[in-house]
Amino acid sequence: MLFSATGFTVSTATRLAALAALASAVWLPLPAAAASAPADAKPVYSDAAALGKLMFFDASLSASGRMSCASCHSPSHAYGPPNGLAAQLGGPDMRSQGTRAVPSLRYVLNRTPMWSHAQAASLSERLSETDNAPVGGYGWDGRFNRLHDQASFPLFNPDEMANKDPAAVLAKLAQAPYAARFKEVFGQNTFADPTKAFAQAMYAIERFELEDPSFHPYTSKFDYYLDGKVQLTAQELRGKKLFDDPAGGNCASCHIDQSGVDGSHPLFTDFNFQALGVPRNPELRANADPKYFDMGLCGPLRTDQ
Repeated sequence: MLFSATGFTVSTATRLAALAALASAVWLPLPAAAASAPADAKPVYSDAAALGKLMFFDASLSASGRMSCASCHSPSHAYGPPNGLAAQLGGPDMRSQGTRAVPSLRYVLNRTPMWSHAQAASLSERLSETDNAPVGGYGWDGRFNRLHDQASFPLFNPDEMANKDPAAVLAKLAQAPYAARFKEVFGQNTFADPTKAFAQAMYAIERFELEDPSFHPYTSKFDYYLDGKVQLTAQELRGKKLFDDPAGGNCASCHIDQSGVDGSHPLFTDFNFQALGVPRNPELRANADPKYFDMGLCGPLRTDQ
């Protein structure tokens, strides 16, 4: 998603100062005493999630045999890209470049709201009221409402795992070392119904992403500050004050940093989409074509807006 606070009159320098100070609280290493779970604690998965983990790391499910979900969503890089490329390379020969940067999968997967875009119902409302920003959904343009739907996209994207169709994925899955386990979990005849088998495979990946605690660890210093386990430094507190101040950075108007009413920790987003108007990135090969435009919610990947 494109998360941005826009329309404010404060200077860019003020916002950057707020972000820099608060970021020290969000990303700095934690005191050893703050950790509550043993470092060697292993997550307990459902049967489906255990299969999903195997699939998430299985490069043989790609056309090249060299790309898995984890190739772009690296666990050691907050489930984001393991390098500084503008977009990752994939495809059958691993030479095709994608058109968008890889987002991190950390934190948001179990809390992203479904896509919605409330619009004025009449001409008079359009003239008298401002437009509501679109909100929610998975992906940079919010076009997926369910994780199992989103999980299928990289499998067929010609610039990523590049499978021709679900049958190609299932053929690889049937030859995987864990194929017998797949049958044990979903039924010995599961591959006899390709539509059902593929849906079960995507469900397995979804369960892994939701059940593995490494996707939503909440172990930053800021998380422990919210839990009362550590204190922020004077510099960090100044940064938070500026971050929250409507007359200062006003960052928190969009990048919410307060705990929810149920005690849930903030994700520093309101899940709204904003038009940033950034310049074309020359490192993206697609931008070499002057007729190509990535218009976010309006295409080329999303076509219903």
